[in-house]
Amino acid sequence: FCLSRGLGDVYKRQVQVGVYEQRENANVVAQTLIASGFSASIVPFQTEGHTRYRVQVLVTRDRSKAEQMKQQLESKGFTAYIAEL
Repeated sequence: FCLSRGLGDVYKRQVQVGVYEQRENANVVAQTLIASGFSASIVPFQTEGHTRYRVQVLVTRDRSKAEQMKQQLESKGFTAYIAEL
């Protein structure tokens, strides 16, 4: 078994714009992203017994694609970060 592209490509990266306690807030952000030309999805998840809502625009194994998307979001005024899974 050989990873010719290196261990860094094993991880998935999520480019996220925020995590919200209320779905309504996540919906507003997702709609704003869509109106700005980005794809956006809302991903509910459980933490500490509560449901939270993650707004993400990209899931990829490619670090450069994730960085490029983060820069595009920031250039349009969005705060974005990359989470590695």
